[in-house]
Amino acid sequence: MSAPVVRSSEDAENAALALAADAADSAQALTAEVTDAAGQLGTAVWPGDAVALQSGANGIVREVKIAPYPEVGLRADVWGTKLRLENDAASPVAIAVATDKAGDAARTVAGTTYLANLSEVDVTAVTATQATVDAGALSAGAQVEVRTSPDGWGSAAGLVVTGGSPLALTRTGLVDEWYVKQVDGAGSYSREVSVVRVG
Repeated sequence: MSAPVVRSSEDAENAALALAADAADSAQALTAEVTDAAGQLGTAVWPGDAVALQSGANGIVREVKIAPYPEVGLRADVWGTKLRLENDAASPVAIAVATDKAGDAARTVAGTTYLANLSEVDVTAVTATQATVDAGALSAGAQVEVRTSPDGWGSAAGLVVTGGSPLALTRTGLVDEWYVKQVDGAGSYSREVSVVRVG
Protein backbone atom coordinates (compact mmCIF):
# COMPACT_ATOMS: atom_id res chain seq x y z
CA MET A 1 0.00 0.00 0.00
CA SER A 2 1.50 3.33 -1.02
CA ALA A 3 -1.15 5.77 0.26
CA PRO A 4 -2.26 6.76 2.80
CA VAL A 5 0.91 6.35 4.86
CA VAL A 6 0.80 3.16 6.90
CA ARG A 7 1.30 3.98 10.59
CA SER A 8 1.32 0.38 11.81
CA SER A 9 1.13 -3.19 10.63
CA GLU A 10 -2.51 -3.16 11.76
CA ASP A 11 -3.21 -0.32 9.28
CA ALA A 12 -1.71 -2.33 6.43
CA GLU A 13 -3.63 -5.42 7.47
CA ASN A 14 -6.95 -3.53 7.62
CA ALA A 15 -6.31 -2.04 4.17
CA ALA A 16 -5.60 -5.49 2.74
CA LEU A 17 -8.77 -6.89 4.29
CA ALA A 18 -10.86 -4.01 2.88
CA LEU A 19 -9.43 -4.50 -0.62
CA ALA A 20 -9.93 -8.25 -0.41
CA ALA A 21 -13.56 -7.82 0.70
CA ASP A 22 -14.28 -5.46 -2.21
CA ALA A 23 -12.59 -7.77 -4.72
CA ALA A 24 -14.43 -10.85 -3.43
CA ASP A 25 -17.89 -9.46 -4.25
CA SER A 26 -18.13 -7.69 -7.60
CA ALA A 27 -21.77 -6.87 -6.83
CA GLN A 28 -20.49 -4.32 -4.30
CA ALA A 29 -18.98 -2.22 -7.10
CA LEU A 30 -21.04 0.88 -7.91
CA THR A 31 -20.68 3.10 -10.95
CA ALA A 32 -23.59 5.40 -11.77
CA GLU A 33 -24.50 8.68 -13.39
CA VAL A 34 -27.32 10.76 -11.95
CA THR A 35 -28.87 13.56 -13.98
CA ASP A 36 -31.13 16.05 -12.25
CA ALA A 37 -32.30 19.60 -12.84
CA ALA A 38 -30.47 22.14 -10.75
CA GLY A 39 -32.28 22.84 -7.51
CA GLN A 40 -33.98 19.45 -7.32
CA LEU A 41 -31.01 18.00 -5.48
CA GLY A 42 -31.83 20.28 -2.59
CA THR A 43 -28.20 21.06 -1.78
CA ALA A 44 -24.87 21.79 -3.39
CA VAL A 45 -22.99 18.62 -4.29
CA TRP A 46 -19.21 18.52 -4.52
CA PRO A 47 -16.72 15.87 -5.61
CA GLY A 48 -15.88 13.76 -2.58
CA ASP A 49 -19.37 13.98 -1.07
CA ALA A 50 -21.00 10.71 -0.01
CA VAL A 51 -24.38 10.08 -1.62
CA ALA A 52 -27.01 7.49 -0.66
CA LEU A 53 -29.20 6.36 -3.56
CA GLN A 54 -32.84 5.28 -3.26
CA SER A 55 -31.70 1.75 -4.14
CA GLY A 56 -29.80 1.66 -0.85
CA ALA A 57 -26.37 1.83 -2.49
CA ASN A 58 -23.82 4.36 -1.31
CA GLY A 59 -21.30 6.10 -3.52
CA ILE A 60 -18.82 8.94 -3.60
CA VAL A 61 -19.31 11.81 -6.02
CA ARG A 62 -16.28 11.65 -8.32
CA GLU A 63 -17.36 14.31 -10.83
CA VAL A 64 -19.95 17.09 -11.07
CA LYS A 65 -20.96 18.62 -14.42
CA ILE A 66 -23.23 21.65 -14.65
CA ALA A 67 -24.53 22.54 -18.12
CA PRO A 68 -27.64 23.88 -19.91
CA TYR A 69 -30.48 21.45 -19.64
CA PRO A 70 -32.37 21.87 -22.97
CA GLU A 71 -34.35 18.65 -22.69
CA VAL A 72 -36.33 20.15 -19.82
CA GLY A 73 -37.91 22.40 -22.43
CA LEU A 74 -38.77 25.13 -19.99
CA ARG A 75 -36.48 28.13 -19.92
CA ALA A 76 -32.97 28.83 -21.13
CA ASP A 77 -31.88 29.62 -17.59
CA VAL A 78 -32.58 26.09 -16.32
CA TRP A 79 -29.32 24.24 -15.95
CA GLY A 80 -28.77 20.60 -15.22
CA THR A 81 -26.43 18.80 -12.88
CA LYS A 82 -24.88 15.46 -13.79
CA LEU A 83 -23.08 13.47 -11.12
CA ARG A 84 -20.71 10.56 -11.66
CA LEU A 85 -20.75 8.25 -8.63
CA GLU A 86 -18.45 5.38 -7.77
CA ASN A 87 -17.44 3.55 -4.65
CA ASP A 88 -14.01 2.17 -3.74
CA ALA A 89 -15.00 -1.30 -4.93
CA ALA A 90 -15.35 0.11 -8.46
CA SER A 91 -12.51 2.62 -8.40
CA PRO A 92 -10.37 2.81 -5.26
CA VAL A 93 -9.25 6.29 -4.25
CA ALA A 94 -9.01 5.93 -0.48
CA ILE A 95 -6.20 3.39 -0.83
CA ALA A 96 -3.42 3.44 -3.42
CA VAL A 97 -1.71 0.11 -3.97
CA ALA A 98 1.81 -0.24 -5.31
CA THR A 99 3.20 -3.36 -6.94
CA ASP A 100 5.32 -5.71 -4.83
CA LYS A 101 8.95 -4.81 -4.42
CA ALA A 102 11.63 -7.33 -5.27
CA GLY A 103 12.29 -9.59 -2.31
CA ASP A 104 8.95 -8.99 -0.59
CA ALA A 105 7.51 -12.17 0.81
CA ALA A 106 4.19 -13.10 -0.75
CA ARG A 107 1.34 -12.84 1.76
CA THR A 108 -1.92 -14.47 0.77
CA VAL A 109 -3.74 -14.25 4.11
CA ALA A 110 -4.14 -11.13 6.24
CA GLY A 111 -4.70 -11.20 9.96
CA THR A 112 -4.17 -14.89 10.66
CA THR A 113 -0.40 -15.28 10.82
CA TYR A 114 0.46 -13.66 14.16
CA LEU A 115 1.68 -15.59 17.17
CA ALA A 116 0.64 -14.65 20.69
CA ASN A 117 2.43 -11.64 22.17
CA LEU A 118 5.08 -12.29 24.82
CA SER A 119 3.41 -10.88 27.93
CA GLU A 120 5.60 -12.58 30.57
CA VAL A 121 9.12 -11.51 29.57
CA ASP A 122 11.27 -11.24 32.68
CA VAL A 123 14.95 -10.70 33.52
CA THR A 124 15.85 -13.51 35.94
CA ALA A 125 19.57 -12.84 36.51
CA VAL A 126 22.02 -10.00 35.84
CA THR A 127 25.81 -9.84 36.07
CA ALA A 128 28.29 -7.29 34.75
CA THR A 129 28.64 -9.28 31.51
CA GLN A 130 25.37 -11.15 31.06
CA ALA A 131 21.59 -10.95 31.51
CA THR A 132 19.34 -13.99 31.58
CA VAL A 133 15.89 -13.41 30.04
CA ASP A 134 12.91 -15.72 30.43
CA ALA A 135 10.30 -15.06 27.72
CA GLY A 136 7.59 -17.11 29.40
CA ALA A 137 5.37 -19.60 27.57
CA LEU A 138 5.96 -19.82 23.81
CA SER A 139 3.63 -21.00 21.04
CA ALA A 140 4.20 -24.57 19.82
CA GLY A 141 7.35 -24.74 17.69
CA ALA A 142 8.24 -21.09 18.32
CA GLN A 143 11.54 -19.55 19.40
CA VAL A 144 12.52 -16.14 20.72
CA GLU A 145 14.19 -13.58 18.42
CA VAL A 146 16.19 -10.89 20.19
CA ARG A 147 17.31 -7.72 18.38
CA THR A 148 19.11 -4.47 19.16
CA SER A 149 16.44 -2.41 17.36
CA PRO A 150 12.63 -2.61 17.18
CA ASP A 151 12.56 -3.23 13.42
CA GLY A 152 14.14 -5.46 10.79
CA TRP A 153 12.57 -8.67 12.10
CA GLY A 154 13.83 -11.69 10.17
CA SER A 155 16.99 -9.97 8.87
CA ALA A 156 20.58 -10.53 10.00
CA ALA A 157 21.23 -6.83 10.72
CA GLY A 158 20.63 -6.14 14.41
CA LEU A 159 20.01 -9.79 15.29
CA VAL A 160 21.39 -10.78 18.70
CA VAL A 161 20.16 -14.36 18.96
CA THR A 162 17.30 -16.69 18.10
CA GLY A 163 16.64 -19.57 20.45
CA GLY A 164 14.54 -21.10 23.17
CA SER A 165 13.72 -19.54 26.50
CA PRO A 166 15.48 -18.65 28.78
CA LEU A 167 18.23 -16.83 26.88
CA ALA A 168 21.64 -15.63 28.10
CA LEU A 169 22.33 -12.20 26.54
CA THR A 170 25.79 -10.64 26.54
CA ARG A 171 25.95 -7.16 28.02
CA THR A 172 27.96 -4.53 26.13
CA GLY A 173 27.49 -1.38 28.21
CA LEU A 174 26.23 0.16 31.42
CA VAL A 175 22.69 0.11 30.03
CA ASP A 176 21.61 -2.56 27.54
CA GLU A 177 18.32 -2.70 25.66
CA TRP A 178 16.95 -5.59 23.63
CA TYR A 179 13.74 -6.09 21.63
CA VAL A 180 12.02 -9.47 21.80
CA LYS A 181 9.37 -11.30 19.75
CA GLN A 182 8.55 -14.93 19.25
CA VAL A 183 8.87 -16.48 15.78
CA ASP A 184 7.99 -19.88 14.35
CA GLY A 185 9.47 -21.94 11.51
CA ALA A 186 7.03 -20.43 8.98
CA GLY A 187 8.33 -16.91 9.71
CA SER A 188 5.25 -15.78 11.65
CA TYR A 189 5.93 -13.37 14.50
CA SER A 190 4.06 -12.06 17.51
CA ARG A 191 2.47 -8.72 16.67
CA GLU A 192 3.81 -6.64 19.58
CA VAL A 193 7.44 -6.27 20.61
CA SER A 194 8.62 -6.62 24.20
CA VAL A 195 11.47 -4.40 25.42
CA VAL A 196 14.08 -5.62 27.89
CA ARG A 197 16.28 -2.97 29.53
CA VAL A 198 19.09 -3.74 31.97
CA GLY A 199 21.18 -1.02 33.58
